[in-house]
Amino acid sequence: MFIDSAWNKRRKQYREKEGIQERVLNDGRTFKVYKRYFKKSDVQEMFKRYNFVIKSYYIGDAFIAAIACLGAIIPAQ
Repeated sequence: MFIDSAWNKRRKQYREKEGIQERVLNDGRTFKVYKRYFKKSDVQEMFKRYNFVIKSYYIGDAFIAAIACLGAIIPAQ
């Protein structure tokens, strides 16, 4: 299962698709994190590269999720 932030037109207005972002915790501490947003094609390419077959998708305004399994499952002997 894969769940992450979706890339869309609204996010494009105020964020880069990937890069360093600053995050502020409730106690005021700040951290720099690497963040990447995903399009459906990004997830498809990544899963294909590692021989996963996507069985189900959800793409919303905020999140993208996919359920996948290995493409070539070798039965136990």
